[in-house]
Amino acid sequence: MKRFVSLVALVLIGALAFAEGAKESGGGAAAYPAKTIQVYIPWGAGGDTDLHGRTLSELIGKELGVSVVCTNMPGTGGTVAARQVLNSAKDGYTILWSQTSFLISSALGIADFSYKDMETVATVIEDDSNLYVMSSKSAGKFKTIQEYIAYGKAHPNAVNDGIEVGTDAHLTSLIFGDSTGVPVTRIDVGGTNTKIPALINGDVDIGQGVYGTYKAYFDSGDLVPLVMLGTRKLADLPNIPTLKEATGADFNYTKIFGYWMPPGTDKAIVDKFAAAARKAVNSDAFKAHCEKYFITPSARTGSEAKAFMDKQYDTILKYKDAMVLK
Repeated sequence: MKRFVSLVALVLIGALAFAEGAKESGGGAAAYPAKTIQVYIPWGAGGDTDLHGRTLSELIGKELGVSVVCTNMPGTGGTVAARQVLNSAKDGYTILWSQTSFLISSALGIADFSYKDMETVATVIEDDSNLYVMSSKSAGKFKTIQEYIAYGKAHPNAVNDGIEVGTDAHLTSLIFGDSTGVPVTRIDVGGTNTKIPALINGDVDIGQGVYGTYKAYFDSGDLVPLVMLGTRKLADLPNIPTLKEATGADFNYTKIFGYWMPPGTDKAIVDKFAAAARKAVNSDAFKAHCEKYFITPSARTGSEAKAFMDKQYDTILKYKDAMVLK
């Protein structure tokens, strides 16, 4: 009897130790999430990546019943934060929130890994407000997309396109050039904060951006919308055509945002976070956020998300050589 009692005691002690260990480690897939989730944002505070990521992550936390803390970790085209997550524990508590620039950095060899080396949890936003704008000082050359195409073909490389080398703006410029057939001179003016003054001063004629960023300059008359790059027109710009309407060409690239986890994370954990992300994306609160900032909620998870990412990546690879400085 004593031997039996001792055996039972050992079993109970072992079970308690296992339960305590599971509690410390987060409890595995069944108990996930059991503690705060850390989301790394690979750009600084105040930008669209930061704004959208914090808004959606808070809503996902409410769906999961835990806090989701966002930390900015900028550097090297988003790859510093991505590497932090890549090398983290595979328990679902360290997650990357990123966007298409991470794919570009990987394609250009800035990072020695890509999204394919991580678990794609979900893509959740498409920025349909992507457009080309022009300086009001360029109005003497062209005023509409049709006039731009005619002028640009008649004056090869006379149009200065403000870009930031190795970014979405650079890639967009290359695709835009192919779609319109207009050869331009690309000038590296840096990011949005320096591109806007360059456009206003007439240092460059055109540049790519998103409507929410440029709206105030349209209202002031300093800048003029030229053409929408997405598949839909904006209600605020009813007279500005899409590129498809203007040229017949599809702009087969979209700025997307999404979540990634370390490779090898339990599929049940990935699926649980993805399901919460889908609910949050489809919530009235997030739809209102998207409407305010002229972006489109678009939840893709599992194989659908991976297929969409692959399509975007293939487009980037097509322009890889053109984006590398010689």
